[in-house]
Amino acid sequence: MFDTHERILQRLHDSGHKEFSVEMIRGIIDTVETEEIDRMYDEWRRETDPHTNRDYEPVSWEDATEDLDRFPELADHRDMEMEM
Repeated sequence: MFDTHERILQRLHDSGHKEFSVEMIRGIIDTVETEEIDRMYDEWRRETDPHTNRDYEPVSWEDATEDLDRFPELADHRDMEMEM
């Protein structure tokens, strides 16, 4: 929470203004809050989505199908899916 406040104050400082309008302050607050929500969503997604790695890159076909050899009935579907 304090990190968000610090980022808002930093943006106000970085603007170079000595006086701020209500609209300007609201815009900065909205921007910082949106960044925070996006960060929280990205963190949640990393923790809950098994099909992505930490960098949000799709898992390769080799990694996704590495255990299919243990299930012969599923191994053939890998080739069929690529043909479609």
